[in-house]
Amino acid sequence: MSASSCVEIIEAEISPAKKKSKLNTDENLIQQESIHNDLTDLSTFNISEILSNNTNRKTVCLRGSFDSKDGEAVVILEKSAFVEEDLKTKEYFNKSSLLEKTFQNDIYGDYHYFPNRDLSVIKTTVIHPATEKHIVKFSTQKLYIVDETPKLYEEVILPQLSDEQLHLQVL
Repeated sequence: MSASSCVEIIEAEISPAKKKSKLNTDENLIQQESIHNDLTDLSTFNISEILSNNTNRKTVCLRGSFDSKDGEAVVILEKSAFVEEDLKTKEYFNKSSLLEKTFQNDIYGDYHYFPNRDLSVIKTTVIHPATEKHIVKFSTQKLYIVDETPKLYEEVILPQLSDEQLHLQVL
């Protein structure tokens, strides 16, 4: 087999038309099997683990699966910020809202407030099927703080930087 015939065979195997056709077939298969085609609520989602709960950002990341669907899923729930224009209208303060007292002390009172359904939206992201990379990405990561001393820099950091510098020169 000559070199030119090898090139022709390789070009024929990876021609753009064939690639595009295979890509379209894969996309159609994914679209047909996608959970997103008929998902209207989260009643079929079964939580297996809370991956992270960030109270500052008001987000929670959940690992689980959906009934009658293969593969794991990650569901991210994020509370929405207040929209100032909505606060200026009477939409937040009307008879369809509910106020439950949780505590009272002199002039202070704490309540749970349930505004009407349109104003209590939670942004939701569903990743299905989720890979191990997704699960790691949305899991709480352990963070470490290292107090770097001059001695630690000379004995640990500097040798590591020197080794990496040699590797970078090769590139």
